[in-house]
Amino acid sequence: MVVIGPHRRQLLRDFFTGTTAERTIRAADRPILMANAPPAASYRRILIATDLSDASAQAIKGYFGLELGRTATATALYVFDAPALGLMAIGGASDEDRRHYLDSERHRASVDLSRSLASIDGGHLDQIVRLQTTCAADGILAQARDMAADLIVVGTRGQSGFVRFVLGSVAEQVLRSADSDVLAIPGISASE
Repeated sequence: MVVIGPHRRQLLRDFFTGTTAERTIRAADRPILMANAPPAASYRRILIATDLSDASAQAIKGYFGLELGRTATATALYVFDAPALGLMAIGGASDEDRRHYLDSERHRASVDLSRSLASIDGGHLDQIVRLQTTCAADGILAQARDMAADLIVVGTRGQSGFVRFVLGSVAEQVLRSADSDVLAIPGISASE
């Protein structure tokens, strides 16, 4: 594992060249821990973000392999999308219909998260699903604040070039904005 210090926000430079952490993650083949605060104790509340992909599963396995949270409460978070919710509001669907749809999507997301985690050996993870209201990174950061997480674990996919510039990266967005420590674990490359 590589440990680096906190991100110094330099808006213009970060936009064009990326942060040191982002450049390190793009080139790294091992986990990167960005320590945002001086160590005070062992991690107590760990938030592990997943998008249910193979890369996320690999990151979760990597987290368990590092044994960073033996005494911590670890929670897997899946930020899900409910794409028809906005259309239902525009189309005049009733509050009850929108609530029913959202409950259905939340249940589906919970089942999908449970299935995804069942295939990963390592340890127990609490599970939370959260509706994506803006972007996945914002949902991860909001959940981290809500549960006072002292470590956020994210997987990386190894996208590069124009795709990364246009789409951004959830891991990079979390690295740029998190107040707590962030562990970025490389997963399967986008070209694999």
